[in-house]
Amino acid sequence: MLLKSKSIIKSGLVVTGLMLSVSISAITTSNHAYCATTPNNTVQKEKVTLYGISLSPYVRKARVVLHEKNIQYELVETLPLSLLKATQSPISDDFVNASPLGKIPALVVDGWALADSGAISAYVDRKNAQNSLYPKSPKLLGKTIWFEKYGDEVVFAVTTKAILIERILKPKVLKLETDEKTVQKALNEDLPQICDYLEQELGNKKWIVGNQFTVADIAIVSQFISLEIVGEKVDADRWPKLASYINRVKDRESFKKVL
Repeated sequence: MLLKSKSIIKSGLVVTGLMLSVSISAITTSNHAYCATTPNNTVQKEKVTLYGISLSPYVRKARVVLHEKNIQYELVETLPLSLLKATQSPISDDFVNASPLGKIPALVVDGWALADSGAISAYVDRKNAQNSLYPKSPKLLGKTIWFEKYGDEVVFAVTTKAILIERILKPKVLKLETDEKTVQKALNEDLPQICDYLEQELGNKKWIVGNQFTVADIAIVSQFISLEIVGEKVDADRWPKLASYINRVKDRESFKKVL
């Protein structure tokens, strides 16, 4: 068995994801404030707003980065522009102004806007230098950017696009049939290749790039959580290092706050 299934009902993360997928009106109109304790109990003067739906791995990535940096922010839940139009849902001018391409996440800091999880992560890290999520070593930095891209593009294409979107977004939001052939190919052919690669790359390392927790770890595991949302998880017997790594990343306080 390539993947192990777990109960969807028992997973709070899955229940949250399904609720967000089914209730479009709630998604597009609800605001949620998420607070973090600023270093040395200082008062954060900037107003930080993040646009996006909690189910999105890219929004999850941006939220984890914000929590890693102890930045207070407000999450305004919204689907990307294409899905807002497809579901004939209300479209916020503030969101459109914050995200030129209509994609999520989008970050607004005191009226200044930036879209894309990669750009947001780099900006937040540079602006808040403590506990950097990007290594100083040029070689390790290069690897970090590579694995971030690998998570954002390669892992996304399988765990989120071919599995999560097919299993949840299409039937629950778009009222379309799931292409089960696409799902099964992803589970039985594409995903094992990804798991094999990451298992080999991890070796005896604590994190994917080495001894430092980086944005690459956030990007990769944010995508693997899409599997859990649909009731699947990496088989720990076949990929023990990867399974342990995913749990290790999820055990961080920053991840616990968004799951």
